[in-house]
Amino acid sequence: ALALDQPSRSRALLQVGNIFKLQAMSRWWTHVGSKLPDGPGRRYETRMQVEYTIAVTQLHEALMAPHRPMARFSGRTAAPKVEVHSICTYKPDPTSNTGFDCPLPQMSVPNHRAYSSKFGYHYVLHTELPLPDREAHYSKMLVIHEALRSSRAPDWVFFIDCDAFFTNMEISIPDVLETYGAAGLSGPHFLVAEEPHIVNPHQRASHLKRGLNPQLSSVSTSTLDPGGINTGTLLVRRSEWSIAFLERVAASQFGIAWDQSMFFWELLRPTLLTTGAVPESELAVVLGGHERRADFRLPPEVAFVHQAHLNGFVPPASRDWSAYEWQPGDFVRHFAGCPWQEKHCLGLMQETVASMGQGAAS
Repeated sequence: ALALDQPSRSRALLQVGNIFKLQAMSRWWTHVGSKLPDGPGRRYETRMQVEYTIAVTQLHEALMAPHRPMARFSGRTAAPKVEVHSICTYKPDPTSNTGFDCPLPQMSVPNHRAYSSKFGYHYVLHTELPLPDREAHYSKMLVIHEALRSSRAPDWVFFIDCDAFFTNMEISIPDVLETYGAAGLSGPHFLVAEEPHIVNPHQRASHLKRGLNPQLSSVSTSTLDPGGINTGTLLVRRSEWSIAFLERVAASQFGIAWDQSMFFWELLRPTLLTTGAVPESELAVVLGGHERRADFRLPPEVAFVHQAHLNGFVPPASRDWSAYEWQPGDFVRHFAGCPWQEKHCLGLMQETVASMGQGAAS
């Protein structure tokens, strides 16, 4: 793809390939590497990781969603009806370093309620899962789907993970929509934060083990680099396209990197491996006497959002993944890769709650 001057397609292919690379590494470690004695046969192979890191770094710097100023809702059209949804359900964890029971529902739920109340959004807290036998994040597409099909369906659903906090009460959902051209009747139907997933190969992933997909839980010498997006916060418009998209995601078997890879693949699948959906008049470009196909483009219904506008990360994940790190004034602080079971992470959560003056800080 790079040889054909198609950088967007190159990056997307690398991101999908990275997910398969991670799965292959996990299977090697589970079935072979963990059973080998210490020595050359058990050594972590860095070459492919470094090649991926260099390529994705260069492509992401050129193609990433820009960090633009947050716009304010213009009011040229009526303000959309918004619902905020979150799933907060945790099992007791006897291995936790911070206590048996998860404190997040007492910390983030009041934050979500306060934000929703300020702007008049209906807040829906889900404490039971449509898929009770799977981890909570595999149910988010189903609760959004149900909300958009309701007889009282809103114009937009904003989904926020239980480990994410609103940190700027002056930014409304229509402000985010305005910033990315989705505030009116036209424009994107699905907004999600772009995640660089550029990982330092020398960092260990032990601090992430509690949040790993079961397929990856035995990886001890590699680092996590899930592909492309982070689904800790999502904005979804009520439309036939959104309903069909969520149904495809829910049916996806591509759960290697949690629900993120399910969403990501369904965003890419319609056009990544073919140019047939693009009008022929736009395809043919003659360079040096060779016909070149047009580069990959996301569906027009999809917009990638800068993390500052949807979910800034906290350390160590922000640094180990070379992702955007939350700054004061950003919209949402998301504790991806920083679980409540770790003292450092719980301390940052308590700090967030205290700074917002909401809920229980301990």
